[in-house]
Amino acid sequence: MAETVEQVVRDDAGRVLQVARMRDGLLDGELTVYAPDGTVRTRAAYRVGKLDGEVTTHDEDGALLLRAEYRDGERDGDSTVYAAGRPQMLMRYAAGVLEGETLSYGPGGQVTARLRYRGGKLEGESEWYDVEGRLLRRATYVADRQEGPTLEYFASGRVRERALFRDGVPDGETLVYDEEGRIRERRRFREGKPVGAPERFDERGRPEGKPGRLSLLRKTLGTLAGGK
Repeated sequence: MAETVEQVVRDDAGRVLQVARMRDGLLDGELTVYAPDGTVRTRAAYRVGKLDGEVTTHDEDGALLLRAEYRDGERDGDSTVYAAGRPQMLMRYAAGVLEGETLSYGPGGQVTARLRYRGGKLEGESEWYDVEGRLLRRATYVADRQEGPTLEYFASGRVRERALFRDGVPDGETLVYDEEGRIRERRRFREGKPVGAPERFDERGRPEGKPGRLSLLRKTLGTLAGGK
């Protein structure tokens, strides 16, 4: 059985840029890549030429950018993306594809998105939040396509918009509400295309652009008076 040997790469000034463990000409063990100032930029575990274990990458100041788990050359397990040393996104993989819950984080560490995957595709409910943790949007996916109701919210928690999707496109009625829960606009879609013009309503629920009963009565009385 071949022995594991250490391979060191240096620049013209003699500074170490890379240290790798090799066996039979293949990476086998830890690989470390350095910046010229000696800061670690990448550290990765290999087995028989394939990534297998933890991989980390760092910026020029040494701050962590990515921590990921690999198995037999594919992402398998948690992968976390960092910004300014804080987690920005947590993804879960199985055999190289997204599987389970993916989380996005705001600068304060609060969850700003919660997405669910199956076999690398969005599946089930996904939610988005503002930096205060308030729900902004909720949508349902089937095999990466929006399906069923999609809801958008005001910061108060009241529904701002309710839409129906089928096979990834709007299909059916979309309603827009004000913060008091009153319908202010209605739009209709068929297979992603608008059907007719949007209907808009005032705060009393009356269609905008159409005269109310009192206006019609006044107009009728005016016409009759003019006829005399």
